[in-house]
Order: sequence, then C-alpha cells, then structure tokens
Amino acid sequence: MSTMVAESQAKDVGVKTERFLELADKVIGFANHSALEMRKDAVHLAFLYGTARYGVFVWQNSPKMVDEEAFIAQMLKRYEAMLREQLGDARLKNRPSSM
Repeated sequence: MSTMVAESQAKDVGVKTERFLELADKVIGFANHSALEMRKDAVHLAFLYGTARYGVFVWQNSPKMVDEEAFIAQMLKRYEAMLREQLGDARLKNRPSSM
C-alpha cells in the first residue's frame, strides 16, 4: 500500500504516520460495518458529508484560520492527492467499479 500522501499529511499535523493510518483504518472499518446495513454509495456520501462538517469545525477553531476560499482550496488539494494515491494502489485495481 502506498502511504506517501498519508506520511506527508501526518507530518503536516504532527502525528506519527502509524497513528494516522490506524485512525484511517478505524474509519474504514466503521464504513464497512455501516455498509452491511446501507448502500455503499450512501455510506460514502455520509462520510464525505461528515468529513466536511468536521473539517469546518476544525477550521473555525484553528488559531491559523485562513479565509474560506483558501480553506476550500487546501482541502480540495489534500483530498485530490489522497484520492489519486488510492486510485494508484495496486490492491484496488481490478475491483468491481459499481458500489
């Protein structure tokens, strides 16, 4: 599994990469459990919505708060890097494309 982006993100916020990945795995585990009772696309969108809500909460309480547009651009850049890394993960290749 490629973790270059995770390593960079963890370093940016002063967290050990292992701890960062452990938390991500817990979130994925909860998503997988939730997908037993809901459609995967619904779980996915609920997690994105929750991520947006929590991200705004963190942004609003940050001593280094940038303006809204800079925050949005920063979050989009981070998400795109994470998404592209995961799309390049060989373990995810050849999986069904439907949710």
